[in-house]
Amino acid sequence: MSPGEQLLPWEERPACTATLEVLIAAAPPAPVHEAITEALADDRPVTVRVGLRPPYRWSVTPIAEDVVADDEYLDQLPSRRQLLLVGATDLAAVMAEMAHLLDWAVVVVDPRPDHVAAGAMPPTARVERAWPDIWLAEHPLGPQDAVVTLSHDPRIDDRAIRAALAGDAGHVAALGSRATHAQRMRRLASQPGLDRLVGPAGLDLGGASLAETALSILAETVAAKNGRSGRRLRDGTLPIRAAETATAHG
Repeated sequence: MSPGEQLLPWEERPACTATLEVLIAAAPPAPVHEAITEALADDRPVTVRVGLRPPYRWSVTPIAEDVVADDEYLDQLPSRRQLLLVGATDLAAVMAEMAHLLDWAVVVVDPRPDHVAAGAMPPTARVERAWPDIWLAEHPLGPQDAVVTLSHDPRIDDRAIRAALAGDAGHVAALGSRATHAQRMRRLASQPGLDRLVGPAGLDLGGASLAETALSILAETVAAKNGRSGRRLRDGTLPIRAAETATAHG
């Protein structure tokens, strides 16, 4: 049944309409199923193919390919985007929990043993006791990843910012008041790529609680990932979903 199928001729049809085709086939055999499971567990990108005609053969390849045969369906399962939170703070714990729901792979880095051992982070976050610049040197981030500094300690945050701006992270943001950020910008004045640093981090939601602050920062991170401004939908003209914009421009 299509949307609006039961409407009378003079009734306005919904703006959103589409046709959906569903393939019902047996689950993939054990080797394919195990390969998919391992790739998802290890956060490795994988391409899954299934034939659209009997016997509906399944296959898995580690590298995504754009070539699709007429008689098969291809699904690319990318690795999750990484969100590096610098500072094992209460705000980091709330952000880590929210970011998990957004399907980010969250890493919390803090060199302070007491903060790391506090046990406040959700089990879905990976917690590392390390200096952020050293961690970033060993785990370089890509354009789809983000770094947010939350420690409120310039000795930690500044090292993270310098390392992140020297790398390929797509979004680098720092928590703090406008006065704190002005001081930070003066300290980092000689840092190349300083124009990429976002601060104070977050969208102007007017929130004050930890949850509202976390929402503000994560909302800005999502907007940056999708190349959006973060303004109200009613004030814009772009398609609501960023993927639709990419398709239209492709």
